[in-house]
Amino acid sequence: MKKSVKILLIILAVLILIPVSIQLFIYLTLYPSYRADKEIGNLRIPAGYLSRRLSTQPTGFQDWTDSYEFFYPEDFVFPEDPDYAGVADDDIPEINGYFSNFQAWVDSEEQPREYSFNPDCIDTGDHFRIETKEGERSGKNVFGKYDYYSVYLYDSESRILYVIRHKNQFQRASLPVQSAPVNENGLAQ
Repeated sequence: MKKSVKILLIILAVLILIPVSIQLFIYLTLYPSYRADKEIGNLRIPAGYLSRRLSTQPTGFQDWTDSYEFFYPEDFVFPEDPDYAGVADDDIPEINGYFSNFQAWVDSEEQPREYSFNPDCIDTGDHFRIETKEGERSGKNVFGKYDYYSVYLYDSESRILYVIRHKNQFQRASLPVQSAPVNENGLAQ
């Protein structure tokens, strides 16, 4: 009787553990792309893009560093949208600061990923939007400039909408570089 109980317990353990391990594997491999697709619905993306490239990287509990690229056709005209502003010369250093900070986070990740933004593309023919929680409270902490942001930049020459999103409120000290120095044109040196 004892041997049959042991066999029964082993069979039950296997039947329980295998589905749990399969579920965990599916969650760990598919969740990042599921989350990215779900998040696109929350982004303010002009309609009409032909394709997209997503790169998501959760960095910790409720933290993320995501990039999106939306590719538009050659005849695409950026729509009038109150959420976006045209880039002025004074905006270029501000926009570049966010992209430099984002690049520093990507460079600090253990797993390399595809991210191909060139800050030289920012010019006055582009459109942008910046969402930030700078100065807002989160528990005992206050978000700094580069702790929680989403930046949208439509490059009118390449017809690519770049979206970078970053949240990392509790690991400020882990980033070796906060932003790259900029030259007189507001571009990273």
